[in-house]
Order: sequence, then C-alpha cells, then structure tokens
Amino acid sequence: MGFTHFALAVRDLEKFYQELLQKGVNFHSPPQKATAGLHKDGEGVYLRTQEGVVVELIDSPLTRKQMEIEK
Repeated sequence: MGFTHFALAVRDLEKFYQELLQKGVNFHSPPQKATAGLHKDGEGVYLRTQEGVVVELIDSPLTRKQMEIEK
C-alpha cells in the first residue's frame, strides 16, 4: 500500500501548529515550505493520529483562495 492521507486547509498554520504542539500532538517535522506545484509559497505539516491515519495540515495561496470562495 502506498502513502495515504487526507488534508485539511487551515488559516495561520504556524499558530495552529504551535497550539497543537502545546496539546501534545506529535508531528513528523515542523511546517515545511512548498516551493513548487499547486501549493507553491504555502506551508504544510504532517501528523499521524493514534489510529495511524496520516493528516496533512496545509495553508497556501490556493487553499486560502478556495476558503474565500466557499464563504
């Protein structure tokens, strides 16, 4: 089986990341910059739930634009 995950768009990823860190959430790494692709100039971070589900949190120009359209 390959790498499977789901992604959630968030605003202000760094703030959300710090809040989750303080609550004991374990991440694979600190947020990483996207330098290419659809999310270029954004940031993303991955975590794994207790059940083993991989979750990506992402904040990028594309996700911000999509969140504005859906308001």
